[in-house]
This record gives sequence, C-alpha cells and structure tokens, in this order.
Amino acid sequence: MGRVLLFLTALILYQGCYTGEERGRGSGSERVMDSFISEVQDGALYIISEDDNHRYKLAGDALDYRVIPSPDGSWLAVETLLLSNLTVVRFYRKDGGGMYRAQEVPELTQIWERVTVNAGLDIDDLRSPRMKFLRWEDNGNALINLSAAAPNGKIAQDISITLP
Repeated sequence: MGRVLLFLTALILYQGCYTGEERGRGSGSERVMDSFISEVQDGALYIISEDDNHRYKLAGDALDYRVIPSPDGSWLAVETLLLSNLTVVRFYRKDGGGMYRAQEVPELTQIWERVTVNAGLDIDDLRSPRMKFLRWEDNGNALINLSAAAPNGKIAQDISITLP
C-alpha cells in the first residue's frame, strides 16, 4: 500500500500538473485572488488573466482546489482534493509571459518516505494521508502540513519545502 501511495503521489503530481492550457473565457465558480481570478469548472482549475482575456488550465479531475498565491505573485500553491480522496499540494511558477507553469518539486515527491522513516514506520502502515498548505515563509519556502493515521496513533508534521 505504501509503495503504491508513493507511486500514486508522484504520478498525480506529474500528470495532474498542466503547463497552462489556454482557453476562452467561460462561466463557473469564481474566486478573486489578489491579482487574478481562479475558477473551478467541471472539475478543472483555471486561472484567468488580469485583463480577463485568457484562461489557463492548471489542473483537472479533482473534487476541489484551494489556490494560495505567494506574496509577490510569482508562485501558486494549489491544494487539491483528488477523486481518490487524497489531498496533495502542487506548485506553479509564473513565467516571463505571465502564465503559471507546473514545477516539479523533488523534495515534495519524497516527503512521505522521509516522514515515515523519521517516525520509525513503514509507509505501508499509513492511512488517509493528507497534505495541507499552511503558508508562505519569509524566505520563499512553503510550509506544508502532513497528516495520516498510523498504527501507533496519528502523524502530524509541518515541513518547510524549498522551491526550485
């Protein structure tokens, strides 16, 4: 189960991150975020440009999203509730053209293994693993909370993630 969890997390982080598929403006549930709008429509997350002319598809096939921009707007953390009921955090960086592009964060894909080893557990023992974005740190890192049920109780740990 644990190896499957690691594989699924890596696969989800890789496949679930779009590089900014542009679409025409449409309707859906909209939330204003600092200098852009995030819109969820048919299980997909779109970012709408400030001038309201472009939509960028960031992620698809999930139950819910929570978008947290970095203080300077150069990064987005996207907390995603997947159809499998797993919660993961994905990161997107704004490129020179103003589009947010998925960023692979190697430290994030290995995080569960590190936490279980430090707790003296096998990753196969974890149930209901969750990632929650807590906040942007002053140094530009992201603070993530990991939680899961384990045979000896519950794991809950805050971890600072260095972004590339």
